[in-house]
Parts: sequence; C-alpha cells; structure tokens
Amino acid sequence: MIKGSNASNIALSNLTTPHPFPSVDGGINCDFIVAFGYVVIQTMICIVGLILNLINFSVYVRPAFSAPAYRVMTFLSLADAATLGFRIPQGYVFLPHLIHHQTDAVLYAYVYTVYVETPLTNMSENISAWFTVVLAIERYISMKHWSIAKRYFTPKNTNLLIILICVIAVIFNLPYFAIQNVTLTRVNKTLQLDSSFTKFSQSYFYAIHSWVRIVVVQIIPLCFLCVSNCLLFVLVSQHNQKLSKRGRTNNVLRSEASCKRLIPEQGEVQLNNPDQTVKSSGSFYKPSSPHRQKVVQASTTEKTSVETNEGRQADDESPKLVNGSHTLLSLGGQKPGQDGRLSVTGKPPDGVQNPASNDRAQRRRAAQTKLTILLIAIILLFLIGQVPQSLAYLRIFAVLGICSKANMERCDSHRLYRMVTINLSQLSFASTFFVYLFLNRDFRNTVRTTFCCWCFRSS
Repeated sequence: MIKGSNASNIALSNLTTPHPFPSVDGGINCDFIVAFGYVVIQTMICIVGLILNLINFSVYVRPAFSAPAYRVMTFLSLADAATLGFRIPQGYVFLPHLIHHQTDAVLYAYVYTVYVETPLTNMSENISAWFTVVLAIERYISMKHWSIAKRYFTPKNTNLLIILICVIAVIFNLPYFAIQNVTLTRVNKTLQLDSSFTKFSQSYFYAIHSWVRIVVVQIIPLCFLCVSNCLLFVLVSQHNQKLSKRGRTNNVLRSEASCKRLIPEQGEVQLNNPDQTVKSSGSFYKPSSPHRQKVVQASTTEKTSVETNEGRQADDESPKLVNGSHTLLSLGGQKPGQDGRLSVTGKPPDGVQNPASNDRAQRRRAAQTKLTILLIAIILLFLIGQVPQSLAYLRIFAVLGICSKANMERCDSHRLYRMVTINLSQLSFASTFFVYLFLNRDFRNTVRTTFCCWCFRSS
C-alpha cells in the first residue's frame, strides 16, 4: 500500500544488480516480467491517471459542485493526481532489467525515489485514505440524520477538516525524509551511488512510528471503509424501498381524491346535519336560469339558517362532506360579479402531502441516494486497490510464511505480487474518473460541455 524504507531497499537491489537474479523459489526467472510491469504498465497507468484526475479536479472546482461531499471529492482527486504524478519516474529504476545496461539517469531516478517519491506519495495516499473515510461518514449521516449533516457539514467546516487532514498527513510522514542516506560520487568518470540507512531508521521511535502509522493509515481506515460500505448499501436499499412504497401509496390516494372531488350534476349535497339535504338539479348549475337559482338558494338558506348559525364559525373552519370527500362549501355571500353558483374547492385528504413539496422532497432524497451510490463505488474501488497491496508490506508478507524475511528481496513470489498489487492500486486511483462519468449526470454533462466545446474550438 504505502511504501517505507523496504521499498527503497528493493529499488537499491535492482540498481546494483542489473542482471537477472537467480530464482530463490526454483521457478522461472521473473525479472523481465517485474521490470516490464514497473517500467511500461505502471508508467502508462500513472500518466493516464494523472490526466484523468486533473479533469476530475477541474470539473469539481466549479460552483455547481459546492456541496460538502463534492468539496472533499475535489481534493481527493487532487491527492490521487499527486500520487500518480510523483510515481511516474519510479518505474525508470527498473529499466536496467529491460535494456541490460546501466545509465546515470537510473541512479538519479533512485535518488528521486528515496527523497521525493516515497515521502510525498505516503502523504498523498494518507490524505486519500482519510478523505475517503470522511466521505463515508458524511454520506452515512446525510442518509440517516439529514438535519445533523446539514448543521455540521457546512462549507466552512468542510474546508477546515480538509486543511486539518492535509497538515496531519504531512507531519505524520516527515520521518520518511530521514531514513536513508544517498550519496553520488564519480570515480574514473563513472557515477557511483552509495545508499545506507540512518540511525534514526533503526531507532525505537521510528519502529513505534511505523506500527502506529500502519494501524492509523492502513488497518483502521480499511476496516472502517469495509463496514461503512456495507452500512451505506443497506441504507440505500432501505431508502429505495421506502421511496417506491411511498410513491405507490401517494398515487393511490391522489387518484381516489381526484375521483371523490368530482360532483355530479344530479345528486344531493349533505351538510353536517344528516337531516339536511340540498336537492340539486341541472338548472342549479346553469347560469341561463337565474330565477331558479335564486329560488333554490333562498330555500336552502331559510332551511339551514336557524340550525347552522350556532356552529357557523366551526363550519367555516372545518370541511364539509360532499359525496364522501373533503370539500369546502360556500353558500351565498357571493362577491359582486359571481354568478351565485355553489363554490367547491378541494383539499388533499389526510396522508397526502402537498404535491410540490412532496416532489421536492423526493428529488432531494433521490439526489442523496445517487450521491451515496457514487461514494459506494468509490469506496469499493479504493478497497480493491488498497487491501491487496497492504498484504505486500514486507513485515505482513513475512508473516504469511511464503518467503523468509532474509530472502524477501529476492523472493519471486513477493516481487510479482508486489508489482501486480501496486499497478492495481494505481489503476484504482485512475479509474475514479469513469465512476464519476457513468454515475454522476452533472459531472458527465459538465465534461461534455466543457471539453467537447474546447476540442471543437481548437479544431
């Protein structure tokens, strides 16, 4: 996963022995395969991944992606781009196994690996791991407790958290600048490299720091992401079931309410008192017979005025029942210009929300669910790249008993496994672009409108 002094030691063995190693395991020699994996495959993955992560960063810095989760994804893309960019020259260290010739550039590449690539990629990978953990926490709280997430995951708090993670990662990996001494000397016009471990790298402080770092950067984040990914998957499944069930219920209630609101031209209008009925005829609704209409209104008013005066205030505040549906009746008291018809205005039945607010809530939940699905894919991709590589660490691989710790540097099994898992890790860093592209419609539209227009203008 994250390299320490052992990685530099392996690189040194490749520098000093450009000819094939004898196979310790008695199998087929794999120097060419390992060198090809580092020089060609890793370099191509890092270059392409660097470009794709820079595209991710250029898209997420736009104002349209101002949510806290997108803010963290912005710097996550920048950290992944830094990891891949710093690692591009590393494969050149293994070039002598392909060309069977030693060059001065290989020695300079090794110095770069010791003093630049190893410390800085440790920092960027730490930042990536912790940013992914922050995203998992934010998504879980947003799906489970939306009000709490809205209160605490503000843009200001998110920016402070990003700065804090970057500062801690830098401080936590400063010891990697002081674990090796590398000197270059020229003897008889031949450049020679001398590398040795410092006293600090053999101290108890560095040993404790290494184990604490393994726990904090590797074990805890990976275990937490495994558990949180399962919890997020369960939450998404539950939310999808609730949304589908609520949508079906609201559709049924709306259809019933719309049917009950329809008042036929022939029928009875029941008031609060069951004994009171208003006979309605076709002429009651027709403006062409005003005489009839006034007679019906006067008759109705005379019959109901005595019995309804006491409860008129309550009747004005509570809906009447018209053919079994909740409606408001307005008898008489028309404003000038009204034709004296029976005014019926509908009110949604109990259990049915306002359609506009309900649609907005459903759209918000759907957006949160889609963003959570996107994060689940990102976490899964991170785990695929990091879990196998964490087993390639020398101390962990020695515990597996496949190779002895003394012969680890020449163990073909460890060298092959390490090369494959490192390339898999770089591939996971580079593949986030495709996850964003296929699972985020806004990201896809922004990429299309921005880069397609740029290509069209350049052509």
